[in-house]
Amino acid sequence: MKYLADGLTLTPPGGRVYGGIRIRERVRPLVTAVEVVAAAVHELGLPKVAVTPIERLITTEGEDAAIARITGEHDGVRFERTVAVLFADDWYTRIDGVTAIPERLASMREITRDLAQNYSLGLGELRRRRYLYTPPPGWSGYPRGLITEWQPPAFPNDPSSIAVFPARPIGESASGVLDRALHELGWAGFAPSSDRVDELATTRFATGLVRRLTGTAGPRTVHQDIAVLQDPRFFYVCRLESPAETVDGHRRVFSALLESIEPVPTPRRNVVPDPAVTASWVD
Repeated sequence: MKYLADGLTLTPPGGRVYGGIRIRERVRPLVTAVEVVAAAVHELGLPKVAVTPIERLITTEGEDAAIARITGEHDGVRFERTVAVLFADDWYTRIDGVTAIPERLASMREITRDLAQNYSLGLGELRRRRYLYTPPPGWSGYPRGLITEWQPPAFPNDPSSIAVFPARPIGESASGVLDRALHELGWAGFAPSSDRVDELATTRFATGLVRRLTGTAGPRTVHQDIAVLQDPRFFYVCRLESPAETVDGHRRVFSALLESIEPVPTPRRNVVPDPAVTASWVD
């Protein structure tokens, strides 16, 4: 094991001729798994390689991760490269294992996957976190920290937006979360004239509320729908803002986004890596 400025390298028994694993930590900016794998392919500089479909993983800490395999030939020698990416809040860790020894291909694959699933980011489970959902089709997304705001195709002629806020650990009731959201809208100059609260449930969430408000923001009449979904650990808050002429269609888009939300993964408790796989690498 050798420490580097941005991570470390792991060399297998027998030396680098048998391959190795490169770990890059806290890489910024945060990008998609597709982009990480594409960068790994580009780094090889070879005219032809094969890439497996990207597979989603959940680490023992409950963090989202992904893994894919790249195979090809260099100077007539077949090699295999396994690339895993572990997603944090605004950065990622990349684990990259490679070998060209035929009898080592399976073990390198297994070791890289094992490291990815058990590698510790040390961020803690109960924090504000991103979560998976399907973006509204055709809308443009603009991240601001852990918040992403989506604008419709007709923006700015259609000044609507959908804001997806990070999951927040449960520390109050769903009604309290809605009250706080309304208070924050008041800071932005929104003055409600009508207010209705309905129960909300999706395929993955049995508990939730949606607060539908109509009011004014400056000279405009605006509809604000604030949705809160709840699981045993987190609240998931999203907000639709729309003028009256587009609100019905945008509510259908908003409803589809809420239906697509996936709960933050749960850490896998008491999982111990297979010592036969990792012992000779990390002792």
